[in-house]
Amino acid sequence: MIWATNDVVSVLVFLLPGLVGSATFYSLTSHPKPNEFGNDDCFVVLHFHDGRRLYGWPEELPSLPSGGHFIVDEGEWLVDDDRFPVESNSVMLISANDVRMVEFVEAEYSHR
Repeated sequence: MIWATNDVVSVLVFLLPGLVGSATFYSLTSHPKPNEFGNDDCFVVLHFHDGRRLYGWPEELPSLPSGGHFIVDEGEWLVDDDRFPVESNSVMLISANDVRMVEFVEAEYSHR
């Protein structure tokens, strides 16, 4: 093989670990989407350590429970059997460290 000279092999040996590492790194996402959990139309209830509960559409989820953030749209605070919409038109950024448990709730209608 004419292309397999010492110089070409040396360059390939130098570049290959970086290419494999890049492919592995970029195939991972720091924000899995809800459909990666097997459901395209699911809302979440975030249960906080202090007892509060937030219901909403998960735009992004952390990849690790020990860090990262939830981005929740259409948020509503749940108090007993009542819902109180978040008084903002923007999404909420919530630290994963503040969340004790995530409950996935099937949507009653197609969200998107």
